[in-house]
Amino acid sequence: MQSDQKIIAAFIKNYPSEAAMLVEGYQVEDRAALIERLPVELCAQLLSQMDRNRAAATLEKVDLGTALKLLEALPISTAEVLLRQIDEAFCNVLLDTLDPKLSTPIKRALAYPRTMVGACMEPLVFTLTDDLTVGQSLERIKKDNPSLLSHVFVLSRNHVLAGIVEVKQLIVADRNTLIREIMDTRAPKTLANMSLDVLLEGRGWEAAYSFLAVTDTDGVFLGLITRESITGVSREKTSYKKQAAQTSSALADLFQIGLSSLFTSTVASSNDKNINQ
Repeated sequence: MQSDQKIIAAFIKNYPSEAAMLVEGYQVEDRAALIERLPVELCAQLLSQMDRNRAAATLEKVDLGTALKLLEALPISTAEVLLRQIDEAFCNVLLDTLDPKLSTPIKRALAYPRTMVGACMEPLVFTLTDDLTVGQSLERIKKDNPSLLSHVFVLSRNHVLAGIVEVKQLIVADRNTLIREIMDTRAPKTLANMSLDVLLEGRGWEAAYSFLAVTDTDGVFLGLITRESITGVSREKTSYKKQAAQTSSALADLFQIGLSSLFTSTVASSNDKNINQ
């Protein structure tokens, strides 16, 4: 491994969240080029910390062999989260190619009966991570241009639901404030394996919301569900774009610039290699 890659590897190992935030700022093709050049175990750690939409988009861009190795190295819960975000045809290819010992529990987690919440949820949801500042969050929204609800769900770096923040609140808050400081930790939620009948009859719906976050039993965010989606009321299906966005690192500016140059040199080296081939 070249010296710049060794430094990058050490940074990811020691500062996984900061590394994830920095890598998220690259275009998806560059993220994939970087992933294909680093050790699989290290990349699995990086993907586990990245924004789930960007991690899934990266998984779609790497070659099939790398994608399979990454899924084998990831925890099943993380693999499930990422596979829910990718193209269905590619997802099926991955699951059909994976070792049945791994693909079987993943398929089981992905397949919810029609009577359960998981079967009606929307998995492609724009989310933010709780270590972003308000300014970084607004830049990400501007870059991604997603279809937004009145609120945005906020996740921890391990994809667990951390809270919810109102879009209006983001607009008026100080740009240097961390999302975790202004989010409401009492995000409305339900379980993917809950019966739809139980949900409709219970008190899961709060007056302030027409939607709920859907999580697994460990709190990992899987998507959202609306009242209309389970009561038969016609609604316009919300779509969410999976685009790369730029963000800044929480590290000191000088160190950030130096690290960015290392990532850039690694990606550029990969591109040069592909051209020569």
